Amino acid sequence: MNHTKEPWHVCDGLISSEKKEAIALVEHSGMNGPVSPTGSANARRIVACVNACSGIETELLEDPEGRFNPGFYGRMASKEGTRANKAEKDRDELLAALKERTGFYYERNVPHQFSLPHCLCRECTDKRCDSALANIEAKK
Repeated sequence: MNHTKEPWHVCDGLISSEKKEAIALVEHSGMNGPVSPTGSANARRIVACVNACSGIETELLEDPEGRFNPGFYGRMASKEGTRANKAEKDRDELLAALKERTGFYYERNVPHQFSLPHCLCRECTDKRCDSALANIEAKK
């Protein structure tokens, strides 16, 4: 049997699906009382873990030593690797733009080069730097 599709949500100790279908209710203080602080923290953690593991088979999660499927940890590492690759790409783009800004052509304020796809005039270089910075800011 399959589990309820992610993402899961939590509100007042009730864990629910995207379609607002109840999945679980965590510990309450009495029958109709409020959710205990521990219950609330548990519900948040359950939902965070389920959403973080989206797309990973339950059987792989139930085998933390990787005895039956050693590829599990590689898959988890590749998720982090993808994030690192994107950060490196952003860094490289920003570094290249900054090098242009302090480079030979920028210092000499060359005229706009209509025939080149990658113009080195101050205005175009400044636009590339601003764009690279905006890209980084948007991803914070």
